[in-house]
Amino acid sequence: MTPIQYLDLPTFEHSLVTERSRERVEPGAMLELELDLHFQANGVTCRDSRVVRKSNLWRDFFPGNLDRQLLGLAVGDRIEADFAPGSLTGYQEGECFTAPRGAFRTRKLIRRDLEPRLGRFYPRGFLAGQRGIFSDDRRPLRVTGMPPGRLEIDSRHPLAAVPVRLGIGILSTWGAGEEHGGICNDIAMLATGEGPGMQLPLPGAAMDFWYPEAMARLDNRDDEIFYERTRLVHHLDSHCRAQIAALYGRLIPAGGRVLDLMSSWVSHLDRIDPACPVTGLGMNREELDANPRLAERVIHDLNRDPTLPFGKASFDAVVCTASFEYLMEPRWIVTEIARVLKPGGICIITFSDRWFPTKAVQIWTEVHPFERLGYVLASLMSDERLDDFNTYSRRGLPRPEDDARAGELELSDPLFAVWARRRPEH
Repeated sequence: MTPIQYLDLPTFEHSLVTERSRERVEPGAMLELELDLHFQANGVTCRDSRVVRKSNLWRDFFPGNLDRQLLGLAVGDRIEADFAPGSLTGYQEGECFTAPRGAFRTRKLIRRDLEPRLGRFYPRGFLAGQRGIFSDDRRPLRVTGMPPGRLEIDSRHPLAAVPVRLGIGILSTWGAGEEHGGICNDIAMLATGEGPGMQLPLPGAAMDFWYPEAMARLDNRDDEIFYERTRLVHHLDSHCRAQIAALYGRLIPAGGRVLDLMSSWVSHLDRIDPACPVTGLGMNREELDANPRLAERVIHDLNRDPTLPFGKASFDAVVCTASFEYLMEPRWIVTEIARVLKPGGICIITFSDRWFPTKAVQIWTEVHPFERLGYVLASLMSDERLDDFNTYSRRGLPRPEDDARAGELELSDPLFAVWARRRPEH
């Protein structure tokens, strides 16, 4: 496995107790850690990052001997180790099996009926009664085949068959002091739990995201009606926005021409080369006019006309920030992105867990956040001109203290990103 590509992302205020802060990790120390899970499978390179704000080196469970490796290291240091398939993941019981199609029942968990789709993930409770599965089990299983009247199921952890590399970075450390109670963290479970692996394509088959109702929306009015109202507000918190800007700054080439799809009054391109000319394509003239980063502004409704009004090989980079969920023809848009990208150019799609619920397509609202990565991946992989597919996530940062939702939400908006490059022309 290739080394983890460390992305130059911003750090934030720490959890440490100032009077007990340390420069190096001591026995029994309290730690603020960043867990980096890195894996490659089915033509995709993935990195999932999760911040653990309060870990106890004495009390928590670390895989292998990583706890001993942390001792004596300084703040800012990081370690990593490779793990064989399945060694960091749990729930192997049941594994792969075949179930009757009629055993797939969704109403008890979500109060409505869903049809199983090939390659998709669902809560295990949808197959309650099969292989000892209980109805309230929400761990994911995957539909890997659909012979007549049957479902082929893989009920293992999504990363059970994938070798992974786990990196641990030290964000801060402090003396433990006197504690009463508390819980033990399983570091492997924190790194691999709650979704990593669900973005991976199903080997040998196309994942079914494209059934007709998948692109339905609660508000079917023309988008120009919704977007005629000027919204000069941020839709993501400042920590998430800073990470998006850093990611774009890391991936967009110096001097390259950039297309900001579904643009608004900010483009999150503060950290790219200032010489990069940026074209913004959006729906609201006042929002685009308020964006100082744009050199060119284009009003265009992609849901009415998915054709991009630009020539072939016009851009070195195309970005789409917190908007992919509103596209009703995502694969058509991807063919257009591939057309306007120069060979070697990059397309970067970023999003979080916030959107306009009436305008997002139905499939986006139904799937797990990590399966949304899979949906964007499937869209990009639908065009053979794109290659070098990557996903990235970063979760667990603190909510900014000045954020309007700081009192109700503890954590910052998570960052999810997918990118791919235009193949060279032969």
